[in-house]
Amino acid sequence: MTFWTAALYYLLRAAVVGAVLLFAGIPLPRHIFKSDRFPFKAYPFENGGNIYKYVLVHKWKDIVPDASKMLKWMTKKKFEGRVDDQALVRLVQETCVAEAVHWLLIMFVPVYSLGIPCVYAVILSCLYVLGNLVFIVIQRYNRPRFHKALEMYLAREKRKQLKKEKV
Repeated sequence: MTFWTAALYYLLRAAVVGAVLLFAGIPLPRHIFKSDRFPFKAYPFENGGNIYKYVLVHKWKDIVPDASKMLKWMTKKKFEGRVDDQALVRLVQETCVAEAVHWLLIMFVPVYSLGIPCVYAVILSCLYVLGNLVFIVIQRYNRPRFHKALEMYLAREKRKQLKKEKV
């Protein structure tokens, strides 16, 4: 088996599993994904997502493929029009879902490697894992930023409410 034949088998298996997980993730209730609990919570070493700036995530995150741009029924990562607390909560939940899906994709690496020579499987698996880690880093970078935007929105709404009550 040549490297390119092995790569084709690997990618076909990964594409099938990826499509299954994409569609399996759609009906999942978003409220079960808690961004303040393991494994999604921000850890102190992440410094509010700022640690990911060392890999320049803020410069390249918008140029990697985004399923929500290709599939119109998915939740968009950019706001068009008015932003509210529900939209921000949904974005936080979506980052959790996306991170979970990419971790699951990584967990299926042994399935993609079946019947492929070991050296090729190791090379392809390393590339595949690195490719998925890119998306995990983006989610872990964005989630604290969405949390902060939500906090700012809620504080602004509270100030508006207090202002109304004073009048």
